[in-house]
Amino acid sequence: MMTNWEAIQNRISCRAFSDKPIENEVFEELKRKLEELSQKAELRFVPVNQAEANPKLKLSAAMFTGDFPAYVAFLGKDSPLDAEKIGFYGEEFVLAATKFGLGTCWVAGTYDKKTVSVSLKDGEKIWSVLPFGYPMEKMPARQKLLRSGLRKRDKKIVQFIETNQDFQTLPDWLRTGLEGIKLGPSAVNRQPVVLTYRDGKITAKLQKITDNLLYCDLGIAKTQFLEAVKTKGISGEWQFGNHGEFIIQADS
Repeated sequence: MMTNWEAIQNRISCRAFSDKPIENEVFEELKRKLEELSQKAELRFVPVNQAEANPKLKLSAAMFTGDFPAYVAFLGKDSPLDAEKIGFYGEEFVLAATKFGLGTCWVAGTYDKKTVSVSLKDGEKIWSVLPFGYPMEKMPARQKLLRSGLRKRDKKIVQFIETNQDFQTLPDWLRTGLEGIKLGPSAVNRQPVVLTYRDGKITAKLQKITDNLLYCDLGIAKTQFLEAVKTKGISGEWQFGNHGEFIIQADS
């Protein structure tokens, strides 16, 4: 099985799913992973088997094709912290699914919320859904065109950091972490997260906050960075929140 760094490099936002079912043992393993992540986040990450769902989740026909076999509904309160936790821990699930050869896609708006087959508790909202399944072997032309259009918006790696140093003089592990963020998905298709690096201190921020959903992307970026720098022997923890700091462990 691939490593998390290989999963980061291999992952794409899948919008074309094949009709190949997910093996029971794989689905059960991913359900266990979701339960573990739900407990860490203290939120509800609900896996839904489309074959058993009533109604079945409907995604935008203009954006997706194929019958995805399952999805995750990410539920939480309407708060920046819950949105960030969903991105942070949800991206761990994305990498886990990728390691099994599955395709995933963060979907924040292009779906019918009335078709999400979960019951909300008081104070909860649906932040995002994440369809997952095996990708089509050959991507349809429409999805190729869509993917090409979205990737044209991608930033260059130097646009993910604000620093008073020349980019080439930054630590190698930090540049690897930035590559991890660049390769990551974006729930809002904007990649709005930038790191600040000054005097050895790293923080992550949203450039412009127009909606709490952007905090989901903040969480995604932090997980991508965290897993990327591990390949360079760097371990640490992120503080939650806008301008949260990355605390490197002393033995790294």
